Amino acid sequence: MFFIKSSISPTSSRTKALSRNVAFIAFLRGGNILSNFLLVPMTINYVTPSVYGIWLTLYSIISWFNIFDIGLGNGLRNNLTQCFVNKDMRSAKEYISTTYSVLICISLIMLLIILVFDILLDWNLILKIPVDFSENVKVIIALLGFGFCFRFIIQIISTIFFSIQKAYITESMTFLGNLFVLIVVFFFKEFFDNRLQFLVVSLCYLPVLIMFFYSISFFYFTRYKFLCPSLQYFKKEKIKSLMNLGVKFFLLQISSLVTYSLSNFLILYYLTPSDVTNYNISYKYFSIITILNNIVCLPLWSAFTEAYFKKDFIWIKNVIRKLVLVFFIWVLLGLVLLIFSDKFYYFWTGIELGIPYSLSLLMYLFTMVCCWNGIFISFINGVGKIYLQVVLSIMPLLLMLPLCYLLVYYFKTGVTGVVFCMLFFNLLSSITISIQTYKILNGRDVGVWAK
Repeated sequence: MFFIKSSISPTSSRTKALSRNVAFIAFLRGGNILSNFLLVPMTINYVTPSVYGIWLTLYSIISWFNIFDIGLGNGLRNNLTQCFVNKDMRSAKEYISTTYSVLICISLIMLLIILVFDILLDWNLILKIPVDFSENVKVIIALLGFGFCFRFIIQIISTIFFSIQKAYITESMTFLGNLFVLIVVFFFKEFFDNRLQFLVVSLCYLPVLIMFFYSISFFYFTRYKFLCPSLQYFKKEKIKSLMNLGVKFFLLQISSLVTYSLSNFLILYYLTPSDVTNYNISYKYFSIITILNNIVCLPLWSAFTEAYFKKDFIWIKNVIRKLVLVFFIWVLLGLVLLIFSDKFYYFWTGIELGIPYSLSLLMYLFTMVCCWNGIFISFINGVGKIYLQVVLSIMPLLLMLPLCYLLVYYFKTGVTGVVFCMLFFNLLSSITISIQTYKILNGRDVGVWAK
């Protein structure tokens, strides 16, 4: 149903798979952006801006639990790809069965925690919900908890699709989920009195149903049905293998989440809410390029894993060279965005925000460094040698606060000081992972470079 047989040549097959993934992902990502664009005003007008804000707050609280997969998904991705390279289908089934079993246990624990807190806490007081809000917040939290924990388990199918180099299928799940939500909300929203509950069910459960459908189709109606998880294939020793790499990815997830949240907090703490707005507007504006770069880099992880374990270093080097050429396209596109940034800010918001050119320039540079990093992080993550990434990710957690304080208070840099800090730490990472990639591909990775 979803799958195409591989060609005789592994290199040719890998290149075709990569091209197909990029093409389909580009098309589907455009559909996802459009559906989200249409859904936001529809839902805001349906429940009012204040109620929509309550929904966003509640969802963000619950979604923090997503990090508690302890990196198992990423650990599975690399191990599973290696199994396919070695044609070890029994180990592949054991890894899948073990991951599902562990995630079910974690999910049940998370659900219990959510429900206990839901019973004990006064959400109306904590979230400052208006007294005239008629819906039961505890019911909404419970619905969110059940929906999220189910998604926590079922979303592992995305990792499996990445491992078999069919990333476009994951993107198609997201697209169909968003489209399904859009249709249901548009046609059925007026039939429900409890509007926020209706939104919770629609936005949380419908995408999960799509994932469930894809999971059933994959495990029962494709040539991969032999991979269907089973308790008898649960192996405790596989947990260690998953965790060895998974914990490192988990630390990277934590660091990335905290660092991003920290930047917003520091701007608000040291400066003003308007500075937060300026920061986020410029960040979202230049993230257009990041989105485009991610479309190209998204399918590369597992492709690099396969090529590395097959010792196809020529293919890897050729792909990286092409990605560097694509990077220069992003540089030129970013320059165009930078030149017209003031006009676009006004066109987009309808307000003269007064975003300084220095902020736009630094955000442009930050975006370019992120795009450059995306090339090499895809490779390093694919081969699982992420020790240096973990070490480097700790630096902003320790140094960002004092450095921002120094720049904002003593040098009066304003919001540009915070962005400069982000740029500085990402630039350090950029230099390090570029060197590491060179060493790995030329057989010179020893010591920390090989971890």
